[in-house]
Amino acid sequence: MRRANARLLEGPRFKLGEGVVWDSAARLVRWVDIPEGRVFSASLKSGGLGKMTMLIVGGTVGVVAPASGGGLLLGAGRRLAFVDPNGAIGFGPQVIEDPTKRFNDGGCDPAGRFLAGTVTDGRIGDDESLYQFGADGSARTIRTNLHHPNGIAWTADGARLYLVDTVPGDIWRAPSAVQAMPFGWWRLVRIVRALPSAPNW
Repeated sequence: MRRANARLLEGPRFKLGEGVVWDSAARLVRWVDIPEGRVFSASLKSGGLGKMTMLIVGGTVGVVAPASGGGLLLGAGRRLAFVDPNGAIGFGPQVIEDPTKRFNDGGCDPAGRFLAGTVTDGRIGDDESLYQFGADGSARTIRTNLHHPNGIAWTADGARLYLVDTVPGDIWRAPSAVQAMPFGWWRLVRIVRALPSAPNW
């Protein structure tokens, strides 16, 4: 097992800073402050963060992902939003019908499909879902009966998708090439119970 050393970077405080992602095209690290509806971007320098910029979206923003052409894709409240390279924000149609839910963690798979899970602030149940969005904006539900979907990632070859369900501490795996994944495609690969806190990623 590889080990890494972590250190606290100097910078501003966030109410709920999450979803750190590296934008290789822009050479920037990006993340969100979920309840404040803000998206942050910063360069990296030796020992910490470089110049930081902030985009105020409003509402909640659960996830940011780099998009082709220099834009950004956001899970904003119950909708997807697109930020063009000039910073203009466009909102898509409402995807999540339940007004108590919002988009949480997500990411883009190697084929360019965007995945994002839902959460309900202030309540934990087993009725959360994982959505998959095509390049045309079409949405399909590829997993249900989750508690708090988080930590979406893919293997280096893009063949497998991993998903953390934070509350029970479950780590699930499925083949990422499957367009519409029924429950039978998912395999529980690890149950994390011994950690001092529930896994997020």
